Amino acid sequence: MQGLLNPVHGPGLQSESSRRLAKSPYRIMNSQTQHTYSYQRYQRMRRGAGADGAEAKDTLRVLIVTDEGGDYYSNANIDTGNYLAKKLYDLGHKVVIIGGVNTTLKQLPTELNDRVAYAERKDAVKLVNVGLDESLSEALSSEAMVFDVIVDMSNWSNRTTQIIQLPPAKDIKHLVYVSSTLLYGPGHYGVCDEETPLKPAGEYAEQKAQGEIAVRESGLPFTILRTGYMISPKSPKGLENWFFLRHHHDKAICIPGHGEFMVGVTHASDLSEGIASAMIEKKALGQVFNLQSSDTMSFNGLAMHTARIMEKDFSQENIAHYDERQFAYVFEKVRHQFPIQPIGHLMAASDKARDLLKWSPRFNVSSALEDSFKYHFNEMSINDELPKLDTELDELILENPHKQVQVQWVKPVINFARPLGSADEKFGVSGNQWEWE
Repeated sequence: MQGLLNPVHGPGLQSESSRRLAKSPYRIMNSQTQHTYSYQRYQRMRRGAGADGAEAKDTLRVLIVTDEGGDYYSNANIDTGNYLAKKLYDLGHKVVIIGGVNTTLKQLPTELNDRVAYAERKDAVKLVNVGLDESLSEALSSEAMVFDVIVDMSNWSNRTTQIIQLPPAKDIKHLVYVSSTLLYGPGHYGVCDEETPLKPAGEYAEQKAQGEIAVRESGLPFTILRTGYMISPKSPKGLENWFFLRHHHDKAICIPGHGEFMVGVTHASDLSEGIASAMIEKKALGQVFNLQSSDTMSFNGLAMHTARIMEKDFSQENIAHYDERQFAYVFEKVRHQFPIQPIGHLMAASDKARDLLKWSPRFNVSSALEDSFKYHFNEMSINDELPKLDTELDELILENPHKQVQVQWVKPVINFARPLGSADEKFGVSGNQWEWE
């Protein structure tokens, strides 16, 4: 790669300058061929991938499988797949991504100031659009069908079964299955680790549990990654946008129960880092890892903090707590109103991933919410692209105060010495009590 040393403009490629260039629109010119490249592509070429796309010896051929989850699901896996595709492309790998019929490779926040880098990635990453009722093998018939790694981010266990049965699957080096911490289920009052017994609650968690079983029984070299609720800028159905949209219209926030269940999240960028690490780490084979932010936030906290991000005048009086059982008849015709399943705490320890995968998430709950607002919701608002707000259930709750839950705003008492995964009936007097009426 001689001759790739002259910037078209701007400072030279010193260490400090390199950090600036990685986030800038500067271009690198090959003084021999006079071809101009984005700085990201220049770095790929330095790692051994040629300008003509020739593969380096350590280049992996990666298949990423996502899908469209429908109205109930956040579709964050599609946007997370986009983050992962960029991460792997920047590392010099060859990437094919399976998406739903409406999937596109969106421009990510880190590419906003460099359209050339985005155009290069979009051109290099192969996107194959596949409907949920279509066959993966048929959709991939025009591809080389030879992969070193398959990353399964799909929502449905039957899609996982299709992946395992793909002709090239028997020769892959690694199958990475992206699962969910929702598999730990209800009744936990402490932090769950990878050994906590699974009690999946709800269709999504059950699908993921079946997917994990299929992966374990496949005989393929695998790694399972369980993530918290996804925060994925560019995903319009992300849980954070449920709060942002109501604050935008100055609406009350209706939360099931007392609202003090704690929940952890995973930013799409951090998940892509974890997947990229697991792909090449031999110690990860046959292992399960939690990938979740180091902190948590309550449902009430999410309502308050998202309002603070938007600089809204919002207080505890603007939150209405309700008993879901009183509105069961509404759920028959309206999708689940709240974006988080109110089944208990969702706090997962990621110590194992930090130790073995050297995973170090950049985002906590607060910064993940701020990042999503800055690079997605605010952009949608400016461009007048906000989705329509469905307030049918909100209005029913607010019109029926006798069906609401009166909450005493006190801190919960949690006994963190409680054994992981212990059944409630065995520890009924452990001190894990919520002070609410």
